[in-house]
Amino acid sequence: MLHAMPQVPVPADVDEFLRRPNAAVIASLRRDGAPHTVATWYDWKGGRIMLNMDPKRVRLEHIRRDPRVALTVFDKQDWEVHLSLLGRQGLREVAEQFDGSVPCSI
Repeated sequence: MLHAMPQVPVPADVDEFLRRPNAAVIASLRRDGAPHTVATWYDWKGGRIMLNMDPKRVRLEHIRRDPRVALTVFDKQDWEVHLSLLGRQGLREVAEQFDGSVPCSI
């Protein structure tokens, strides 16, 4: 059954799900329009998905060129339970972090 993702603030059950340390997959678009997917970790802060990416990652090149992304978060206990978010990546490329990563948010 498909359900539309609610706008922020999200319902309490969605907020609780996103606060858990679940695995996720982010999808971006290659230059030719083909999808590019990769496993990633995320943080849920202030109603936004936060990601840190190494500046050398190919996915960061794709997102800089075309900010449309999708993120699917899987329940670590039951991968049939998942939540997909669609949006535009808001890159917050202030200075690189101490570890060289680029902070990003959806």
